[in-house]
Amino acid sequence: MQNTGKDAPVSIKPSPNPGAIPNESDRMHEAVEGEGSYSGTRDYQKGVKEYLERADVEQDARDAAPHDAKEAKELDEAEKAARKGETAVGGKSEKSKNDK
Repeated sequence: MQNTGKDAPVSIKPSPNPGAIPNESDRMHEAVEGEGSYSGTRDYQKGVKEYLERADVEQDARDAAPHDAKEAKELDEAEKAARKGETAVGGKSEKSKNDK
């Protein structure tokens, strides 16, 4: 039986490189990318690559380190609260409003 209606099977050609991010010409017809967009991923990867090529990563890490014991304690407490899904408000931890 031949299917000639709108529900006819469509032949899909597999990608030669399924893990590759399509380039702009591959997806010109895709106006809305949504969550996990290819262009967002590509821009992020480009930015990370440029940063790693140009920046003094070791110096940036030293600059980001806590400057004293009080700051180290605050950062540690904030990290622990975040891992529990809490947010720090006025020095106190509380559940995020997004958690129900």
